[in-house]
Amino acid sequence: MTTILRLTWWLSNKMINYNKLSYIVYCIMFLAFDNSLNSSQVIYL
Repeated sequence: MTTILRLTWWLSNKMINYNKLSYIVYCIMFLAFDNSLNSSQVIYL
């Protein structure tokens, strides 16, 4: 769970520089977050 929070913090910083690209990655990470609620697997981007 801490890894996902670290990714959200990292993506929030990257969103300042890259708007479109980080938005797509943020959506992918959000789907990975939904999957982590069901299974305890960590998805590496």
